[in-house]
Amino acid sequence: MYPIYATTLAACFVKPKLIGPEFILGIGSDIGVIDYIYPGTEKLASKAGQVIEKSNVIYLKNPGLLSVGRDSKEAYTRTILAEQMAKMPAISLSMGRNIKALNAKQISMLLKTIS
Repeated sequence: MYPIYATTLAACFVKPKLIGPEFILGIGSDIGVIDYIYPGTEKLASKAGQVIEKSNVIYLKNPGLLSVGRDSKEAYTRTILAEQMAKMPAISLSMGRNIKALNAKQISMLLKTIS
């Protein structure tokens, strides 16, 4: 599966809003963003290593998506969740609506349920 919506958001420099519990519980409380760095370089690996400490999913501008997990299945599941979440802005804009993200308190309460 190629995450076309997530990749498009990354290429447009749009960080998605954390919308619902399933995304926060599956992905975490933040999605990291890294400016363009040439693929396959030590510089990219170093930067991704810094960001991945706080985020399980990273948008790589121009373009890309990086997901991590305890195993390949969890990383893939996070890629699917990031892709599903990335579709929502496109759908809401086509309806002339904006998406309301969960606030910090709501996110904190969700994270407490799994810790």
